[in-house]
Amino acid sequence: MPRASTMLLYGDSGTGKTSQIGEIAKWVYARTGRITRLISADSGWDPLMDLIITPTNPAGIIEAWNIAYVTSPLPVLIKLSEGYWPSIEDGPGGLGLVLKTPTFKGRNILAADGREVGMYANEGLSTWSDLIIMSHIRKQTKIGQDVVGSFSDVVMVEKAGKTREETISFAKAAPSHFGQVQDFMLLDLVPRFSALAVDYVVWTGHEAKGDDEVSGIKGSILGPATCGKAAVGRTARKFGDTFHMTTVAVPIAATTPNGKSTFRVEYRAYYEPHADDVLTRMQWPAKISLSLNRVQEIHKKFPGGYIPLGVSAGLDQWLEFVHPAPVQTQELAK
Repeated sequence: MPRASTMLLYGDSGTGKTSQIGEIAKWVYARTGRITRLISADSGWDPLMDLIITPTNPAGIIEAWNIAYVTSPLPVLIKLSEGYWPSIEDGPGGLGLVLKTPTFKGRNILAADGREVGMYANEGLSTWSDLIIMSHIRKQTKIGQDVVGSFSDVVMVEKAGKTREETISFAKAAPSHFGQVQDFMLLDLVPRFSALAVDYVVWTGHEAKGDDEVSGIKGSILGPATCGKAAVGRTARKFGDTFHMTTVAVPIAATTPNGKSTFRVEYRAYYEPHADDVLTRMQWPAKISLSLNRVQEIHKKFPGGYIPLGVSAGLDQWLEFVHPAPVQTQELAK
């Protein structure tokens, strides 16, 4: 079975990562008729609301689930990476969340409404990692090391008409916990999703400054964040295409009547490594998987090593470049 094409969109907050999921989802739907599944642990998906499938919007093209409040994320993420999807079912304890086994049409996963799924969008590397770390802390998981600085405190709560003290435990994750999450995300979960019976898997993540493991220089590596600083330099290598999402202030006039320059904000998706605005000797990683001939073509189409993003132009431009629509031929009717 062919593996899904994987893309990573990483950058600071407000650089358009969530919006680009929508642009790519619209391209996939227009090209294949297949919808997108969005799994998010971020604060919300407001930029995508018009596309999300809801009872009042059954014609949406994104089936979404927010996992931010899942208390046991490790097994849930494993099952999601196998195509399982949540459903509210009646069980022994009443209504509860159940992950239902995937159904297929041929090799294609079917969504809850029976339509084929063409893409998974996962938001994102950093927030999923934080979710797992917090689970380790709450459960005080021992992974080679115990959690650090464990302590507890009490709060008065009312349950079933009775007031009582409830003890809540706190702690800090140890280095072994960060190592487990990094390996789980990059060595296990990312390849699992790539093996799903879909065409594309898009990941998002925040940007970070990591430590160089060879030189030991702190903050000397730029790249996508998972959890902790050790994985920053190796994260981008786990994806087929990696785009660094940025905003740039571009002058639109030399001066205004009061002598000040005016600017507009331009959104960019860098497909080639580029220098940091401040630390100019350091580069943000980005890469694309193309032949040399096609690399020359994309340089002509998108000079400067980036794809400009706007209201009507997103990373669907990249997909259209890589997978141009087939030339329509007339049927021989005679």
